[in-house]
Amino acid sequence: MTPDRIFYPLAILVALGLIALAAVFPQSEGDRSPGRFGHTPTQQTAEAIALARRNAELDLEARKAEAAIKAQAEAALARAAPLK
Repeated sequence: MTPDRIFYPLAILVALGLIALAAVFPQSEGDRSPGRFGHTPTQQTAEAIALARRNAELDLEARKAEAAIKAQAEAALARAAPLK
């Protein structure tokens, strides 16, 4: 078992080290970091934005095509088996 007078100072040093690391290296997947550590996040690059827009357009086209096919199938069923 580690004595308290050794453990707590070490825990404080580890905590201060982690805080210092977070202060100088805050880059994540979100906004750009300040200074020399910053780089454009991958979601904000022109290629990623264009790809996301293209995927959204393709999804919209696919949903429209699906709705058209479903409407045609429902119309065919309504013509084939009218209600009595």
